Amino acid sequence: MIETFAPALIVLTVLLFAWLWTTRRKPDFKAPETKAFNPAIFYNFSLRPSLFVNQSEQALFAVLYKRLTPQYRVFSKVRLEDIIGVKPHRGDAQTAWSLRGRVKSRHVDFLIVTPQGAPLMIIELDGRSHQSAAAKRPDAFKNGLAKAVGLPLRRVTVGQDFHGFVSKIKTELPWS
Repeated sequence: MIETFAPALIVLTVLLFAWLWTTRRKPDFKAPETKAFNPAIFYNFSLRPSLFVNQSEQALFAVLYKRLTPQYRVFSKVRLEDIIGVKPHRGDAQTAWSLRGRVKSRHVDFLIVTPQGAPLMIIELDGRSHQSAAAKRPDAFKNGLAKAVGLPLRRVTVGQDFHGFVSKIKTELPWS
């Protein structure tokens, strides 16, 4: 008698287990919290003398600023996350958090915006460090991300004529 019910009992047990597994309450994703800190850590920080890492960045900023203002605003060292956000992922906060990790700690060299703050164009200044294979991956990521959201990204090489470069990109901006 048991032999006739055994296959049915196994099937029912598997179905019950599958149903319980798929309907279980999944724990809500919770973003990591900021850890408590000792105010004494503040003495480990210092003010940097400039936003610009080198003379080339400073020179390009000067040309961008001189040639584009007051029509546009030029910002330096803007986080990607401040320009490009992660689309909401219904019910999957962990995926959104993971995607956020791809942009939160990266920056663009320069951002041109309207006076109201709407992003118009990203400018990346590429020096010798951008020629390595390791540097090409983040550059390709920024290129793809900018293209995906419809924000022009232009690259200029250290040593290139910055005045000529700015004249060229100015023709791509509205109200030129």
